[in-house]
Amino acid sequence: MVGLTSRRMVLGLDVDDTITAAPEFFALMTKAVRRAGGRVCIVTSRGNLPEVVEATRVELEGYGVEFDEINIIPDKEDEYIPCPHDDLDWYQKYLWQKVAICEARNVDVLFDDDPKVVQLFARYAPGIQVFQPV
Repeated sequence: MVGLTSRRMVLGLDVDDTITAAPEFFALMTKAVRRAGGRVCIVTSRGNLPEVVEATRVELEGYGVEFDEINIIPDKEDEYIPCPHDDLDWYQKYLWQKVAICEARNVDVLFDDDPKVVQLFARYAPGIQVFQPV
């Protein structure tokens, strides 16, 4: 179609209770996305200390999950990505950082188990398709 450009999929994945709930599934999915030229961005709320990032990297590699980057949302309020939504409470602002990261990384599809995260995406990033594992 004229005027449309093709762009490869960017897949966003949470770790705890998402990848860890079905590691074989996400290993296959991430391999398929990357083989098709897409990117995989891990977006998690684990502590953002260097040793946690490294432990997460090792854990994901152990599952066979392929990824291009690990994004851990800041867990100290003075390091938060600034949230423009004053109507959100502190915890929602904390979780909203996943929205900001996914928008900045051009994520097309996100898998996340947290219903609060799913609600934030529905409200503030409706263009990102979100799936919640059960």
